[in-house]
Amino acid sequence: MEPKLLHTPDLKLSPEARWLLLQWSALAGLKNAIAKPRLKLYRQFGMAHRHARSALEELENRGIVLDEKVRQKQGRPISRLHISGDFQRYLGNLEATPRSPHQPEIEALLERGINTTSPRAGHSHNLMTGDERAKNIAPGTYWLLAVLLAHARTPGVVTGLGLRQLTALTGMTRERLRSQLSKLKKLGLINRIVPGASSHQGKSSIRSAYFFNLGHELLMGEESLALTTWVGTGGGRNSYNVISGSLKAAAAKAKLIKHQSVITKKIESAFTSCDSGYPLLKPELRSKGALPFLRALEYYHQNVQSLLPPLTQEQATSLIELQRVGIESSVHAHLLGYAMEFLSTHWDEVTRKQLTPPAPIIPVIKAIEHDCSSLVTAARNGEGITTGIYLSLYQLACHIAKEIQHNLKICDRDTDYAKGYFVIEPAHIGAQTYWHIKVYFRNPAGFGYDAPSNRILMIPDVRLSLPPLLRALPPEITRELN
Repeated sequence: MEPKLLHTPDLKLSPEARWLLLQWSALAGLKNAIAKPRLKLYRQFGMAHRHARSALEELENRGIVLDEKVRQKQGRPISRLHISGDFQRYLGNLEATPRSPHQPEIEALLERGINTTSPRAGHSHNLMTGDERAKNIAPGTYWLLAVLLAHARTPGVVTGLGLRQLTALTGMTRERLRSQLSKLKKLGLINRIVPGASSHQGKSSIRSAYFFNLGHELLMGEESLALTTWVGTGGGRNSYNVISGSLKAAAAKAKLIKHQSVITKKIESAFTSCDSGYPLLKPELRSKGALPFLRALEYYHQNVQSLLPPLTQEQATSLIELQRVGIESSVHAHLLGYAMEFLSTHWDEVTRKQLTPPAPIIPVIKAIEHDCSSLVTAARNGEGITTGIYLSLYQLACHIAKEIQHNLKICDRDTDYAKGYFVIEPAHIGAQTYWHIKVYFRNPAGFGYDAPSNRILMIPDVRLSLPPLLRALPPEITRELN
């Protein structure tokens, strides 16, 4: 299989023509000619007659596929098709592409396409049952799925691909691309798409994130799922754990670093000063004295810090801006994708990392820089998202991975998760949001898993809203924390 085909945006070919080229590269190699009657060739490519004929004609018209007639002793001449030398040189001059962690799944897609795409003899597409038609996947859908899998840096998630890039890589219009993504969701291949987002001023943006169902039969299969853990929040809707609340906690931490000493002085002065410059306290509050309120402020700081790694003021401050530009949910989806990359690809490195990590793991920090470069804006009046956001997100993702790793080891000290593939996804039950952490193995039996297990993972959660005592104070005292 020629992986460069999945990374080339300027082919200006339909999805069907690109899929045919990919099938050709897998079946014969692009350097080798194929001499067969057209109908047999279509079947070999696993494509329906109408798709294959149109795709092959398109490739011939573009001069990518050349047709030479080969005479036979009997019957009509047959076609000897080969890829043009110009196109082979074009591909040869392209940079080599990194091996996708989903390479086995892409190769299985190509094989499955041959076995299932072509209708059975005497059984046309028009005679398919409803269930058969729903599960039938056209070449264009296969191609989109293969492109997404090829651009995954870690199994289960794709980030860094914008709509414009996907249209160029797939040869689809935006309307068709949206339709095909919807189909992948309906088929259960994609569990969740978190749309990209831009700030209100359009100066900061981040691309979409796609989360796969690794247990789908077209990917690793149901038998690959070894473990599903449920992570809840014991405190209800306003409680957050390290998975759901890291970004919110980081923004709160930045405000506390900057303003806690000022707010402490305001509280002390409000209870001791008669200066009219300070807000008047209600008698029931004044009777408590300043100490309970100071303790509440410290308790709030402890709650916030419990969801975070050590962050400098600069690192924490860079995350406040994400709340201001209104794209926190999209960034959070990417953050979980980076945590999945830590767990699935760098398990041992996460195990060895101390509270203050050394130099960042290059593939992860590079992924963050690539995905989040459009977030960086020119700072104005001390505000703006700077390149410090890269290391801040890296620290948060590493911390999420480390906390998940720690809690999994508490539940099960015997399993070697280093070979597992992790998916972190939300699960909604009524108004409550839980989190699934799923672990997949390509050979689960080899790791001692004969059947998938379900467990409850007790990751501590805290409230990130101001404590009631602080909310009871006049707003002038705590306004910097709002």
